[in-house]
Amino acid sequence: MRALIASDSFKGSLSSREAGSAIARGLREANPSMATEIIPLSDGGEGFIDAYYAALGEGEIIDVNVDGPNGEKLDAEYIRAGELAVIEIAQAVGLERIDADRHDPMRAHTAGVGQLIAHATGAGAKRLIIGLGGSATTDGGAGMLTALGVRLLDNNDEEIAPQPRFFDRVKSIDASALAEFDTDITVACDVTNPLVGPTGAAAVFGPQKGADQEQVRTLDRLLTHLSDVPVTGNSIEKAHGNRRSAGAGAAGGLGWALMRFLGARLTGGFQLLSETAGLHEKIRAADIVCTGEGKVDAQTLSGKAPAGVWELCQRYDKPLVIFAGSVDGGAIEELSGDRLAIMPITSRPQSLEDAVRNASTNLEAAALTVGRLIEFAE
Repeated sequence: MRALIASDSFKGSLSSREAGSAIARGLREANPSMATEIIPLSDGGEGFIDAYYAALGEGEIIDVNVDGPNGEKLDAEYIRAGELAVIEIAQAVGLERIDADRHDPMRAHTAGVGQLIAHATGAGAKRLIIGLGGSATTDGGAGMLTALGVRLLDNNDEEIAPQPRFFDRVKSIDASALAEFDTDITVACDVTNPLVGPTGAAAVFGPQKGADQEQVRTLDRLLTHLSDVPVTGNSIEKAHGNRRSAGAGAAGGLGWALMRFLGARLTGGFQLLSETAGLHEKIRAADIVCTGEGKVDAQTLSGKAPAGVWELCQRYDKPLVIFAGSVDGGAIEELSGDRLAIMPITSRPQSLEDAVRNASTNLEAAALTVGRLIEFAE
């Protein structure tokens, strides 16, 4: 029996690789002769570097010291493989990089992302793949742009710091530093939100980054202002999107800045990673497929890894087990099928803290149960 394990991360507890390893241990404990293959998955957020490195099968991990969302120095990584560089923005500005009590949505910026891009292109990268998700910022990508030489200017042509609290003072954007920026950028992003409005970056994602309702309204207004500011330089020729474009609101507006100023094109994170990893062929060759994520809910159905894996399993008529830290009833109805099982990994009521702390043990135990059921069925 061949089991393919293609799991997303269990946010806050297990990386996609760690989750895959826990599932593999449980399956092999039940059936030592079972062959298991692990393919880490990511939709572009936390864990994208690890998943893409495994899928790519080549390259090296480069360490860079960058500015974090609050200005503190952080160690971040990206992949370099010839003229390709793969960047995960969560490495520099991820929610997990700072303590929850230090989230400051009016000051947090994305300069660290620009520093990663500058390092990669300075080292010879001609093509970038950027995983977009999990940011602690809502700065419309202003920090990234200033790290690449763009200047936010007031009425006196004085530079403004790239923090949302100062955006009212920005009257023009000098993007001439990007005139010769010719790096091809593909962004892995499964978020379709525009930059502003009721489904925009501030309204939908601001609260999880520490913004209260008043700050959400203020951030939306400031992002609207920033996107209306006149731009000088050649960046307009590069634009592949505007503030209404799907994905412009991803990562607090980084999607907008990448499309508007750097000519980036957005594509689905799962689609990009599955193609690189050869997931179609691996699912076709498997006898059973396992995937999972921390919470199976309505968002799972919107391009998340488990939904993508289920679609491929249906195409190739393969049974799928989705392991989940928690499950929303509506998602079960939407994901129903004759060859699908959704397996919660907690066997008894427990606090969220205990569930996170024991995620690896719980996941391995759930996989052991599935492995025993498979062995019994055979």
